[in-house]
Amino acid sequence: MITLDSKHKREKHSFISYQLSVISHQLSVISYQLSVISYQLSVISYQLSVISYQLSEGRRQEAGGRRQEAGGRR
Repeated sequence: MITLDSKHKREKHSFISYQLSVISHQLSVISYQLSVISYQLSVISYQLSVISYQLSEGRRQEAGGRRQEAGGRR
C-alpha cells in the first residue's frame, strides 16, 4: 500500500512537472510573439512618420508653387 501511494505521488509530481514545462514553453512562445508584434509596431510607426513627412513636404512644395504662380501674375 505504501509503495503504491508513493508511486502515485511520484506520477502526480512528474505530471505537474510536465504541465509546468508546457506552460513555461507556452509563455516563451507568447513572449516571442509579443517581441515580434513590438517590432512590427515600431516598423509601422516608422512608416507613418515617413508618410507624415512626405505629406508635409508635398504641402510645402504645393504652397511654394502657388506663391510662384501668384508672383508671376503680378
